[in-house]
Amino acid sequence: MQEHLRAVVVEFTRALLDEYDLSELLHRITDHAVTVVEATGAGIMLARGDSLEFAAASDEVVTAVERIQDRNQSGVCHEAFMKNTTLVVADLEQVDGWPEYRSRALELGLRSVLGLPLNARGTTIGVLNVYRDRPGPWSDEDVEAARSWRRWRPATCCTPARCRNSW
Repeated sequence: MQEHLRAVVVEFTRALLDEYDLSELLHRITDHAVTVVEATGAGIMLARGDSLEFAAASDEVVTAVERIQDRNQSGVCHEAFMKNTTLVVADLEQVDGWPEYRSRALELGLRSVLGLPLNARGTTIGVLNVYRDRPGPWSDEDVEAARSWRRWRPATCCTPARCRNSW
């Protein structure tokens, strides 16, 4: 995992030295997040005022689930955003909250999720959700890798002003 993280950092550092498309970069982040923590999929929602909007996903399944959160302004992503804290859900079947989001995620085969606030220069600019198709706890190594991922990416590629202006 550490070698892959180093390679990702080098790739993104090179990309940031040139002009880049924010939407494309966010999609690449979701793809790399899946690889780094051996997940099924990942999605990003960005802040627009006090709410979140769907921004990117690694695949169509995650897109469908993230769009439900966008529409209802409810789900793991929104709770992580509102509390500005990492949310770890080991099994969506064991959670009572977010009924439409939870139901759709389970229907599409997603069982566990990490919700990680994206912070840039002291501002929460969105949330990265990372999903697995199996229930079970996330290892401390996975949670820490995802946390370091979310701290580095937005701080270097998506200042609050750039996100507001590009999104």
